[in-house]
Amino acid sequence: KIEPIDFETTTQPKEIVLVLDTSGSMGQNMPCTNVRERYCTTHKSSSADHDGSSHKWVENYCVEHGTSTNHNTTRINELKKAAKLFIETMDDVLNLKIGIVKYASDATIVSQLKSVNDPSLLTSINGLSANGGTNVREGLRKATYLLDKEKNNANKTIVLMTDGNPTYYSKYNSLDNT
Repeated sequence: KIEPIDFETTTQPKEIVLVLDTSGSMGQNMPCTNVRERYCTTHKSSSADHDGSSHKWVENYCVEHGTSTNHNTTRINELKKAAKLFIETMDDVLNLKIGIVKYASDATIVSQLKSVNDPSLLTSINGLSANGGTNVREGLRKATYLLDKEKNNANKTIVLMTDGNPTYYSKYNSLDNT
């Protein structure tokens, strides 16, 4: 007779810092990349079997921007969507903390390492705006500082989101200068 023995396992902690480009070039327009769909503007629904009469179906409709014409958005808006989608995708990962660093001419820790489910992460992303140069090195330096601050056995990862080449350079060489 075989009797199973109970055991416990723990999930190794994980820490991710999103390093987000908020330089001035992120304010530039770009074509909207949203998925377009058939949409009823009368009932605000894309479901073909929704209730109601007198439908006004529009093809190739962008729900976020409320138009079926070709239109633009900004790079910063696309960055925000990508960063929020990243966090939402990681929502089910156990024992995960995420921090956020924004960088332009300088870098700022916008959010310390927090549980992936903490709503303040999305709030921090919503508050981003574009201005300044592109100091990638400073963004990465602050991210490394944030990950090294907690001395633990977590798997540590940096995710860099940028639109281009660096235009500013960090004057700091050490990780302890925040």
